Amino acid sequence: MSTRLVCILASAALLLWACHADRAEMRRNAQAYLEAMGNYRFEEAIPYATRATRELTIEPMIYFAQRPDVDTNFFDQGRPATISLQRITLLSDSTARVYYHKHTPIDDMDDSLTLRCEGGHWLAEAIMHPFMRSMLYGDTALTFRPHIPALNEEIKVVPSKEDKHSR
Repeated sequence: MSTRLVCILASAALLLWACHADRAEMRRNAQAYLEAMGNYRFEEAIPYATRATRELTIEPMIYFAQRPDVDTNFFDQGRPATISLQRITLLSDSTARVYYHKHTPIDDMDDSLTLRCEGGHWLAEAIMHPFMRSMLYGDTALTFRPHIPALNEEIKVVPSKEDKHSR
């Protein structure tokens, strides 16, 4: 009997923690995240982002926006980016894709955003590629430069074992 009770309580806890296909929450969270990110208000995007997105995308963008060479004047002049959500597609019990149109003073674009169920809520998951993060921090020369031999360095080609045996 106690095993049955534990199973029932565990199932109930999972149901409370799991996401259901609440399209209103998906729409609300995607809109808030995209508007905040699109208008350089990165701190406002934090509640609508997964933990990984906060750490790997929002934090680097906060750092980037503080650089003196970043021009955000058109946001300060009352010409913000606007987001129009087009549709939401449920990909699994815990993943959805939101398609949207973004208009800025510079350009227009159509794109999509992944939402993931985390902690019972639909949150934006937009993980920035490591190369882009390194560019924001200005360390591309240290992080992503492939090894290229100097022009005067002799390049030796070593035949593989298959090449030796095929002769």
